[in-house]
Amino acid sequence: LIEQEFVSVQVLRKAHAWQPDYYYLGDWVTFESIGLTLTVEEIYDRVDNADMNEFRQEKLLSE
Repeated sequence: LIEQEFVSVQVLRKAHAWQPDYYYLGDWVTFESIGLTLTVEEIYDRVDNADMNEFRQEKLLSE
């Protein structure tokens, strides 16, 4: 599940008894069933919300 209003990715896995794992900016998420690993930043790349706008500003200032 990927939130639209704020940055949060929730992954439920059968191997973990369907207990949710939460991922936020700075985390890597592995989707084991398709062999894909992405950063949360990559997942939210084209999303325009307050969390991502603040993250992008901070990233620009630190460069």
